Amino acid sequence: MNTHIDCKHQVQKTRRTFLKGIPVVTAGAVAMPTVAKASTPDDASKYWAMLIDVRRCIGCQACTMTCIQENAVP
Repeated sequence: MNTHIDCKHQVQKTRRTFLKGIPVVTAGAVAMPTVAKASTPDDASKYWAMLIDVRRCIGCQACTMTCIQENAVP
């Protein structure tokens, strides 16, 4: 029995399937914050946020430690 499997054809099918799934994953990622926000209690009085320029990050975690100290975050 001499069967020939075209590997390139199989990879293209997989790649095509993967690319078709990207909009579904993107829609799910966009919907997640909405779902998370809806499930939090309305009386939540504190919202923490921090903006970091990752182009300047060297991985020392000083920004994290400073934020914790400044805002008394647990």
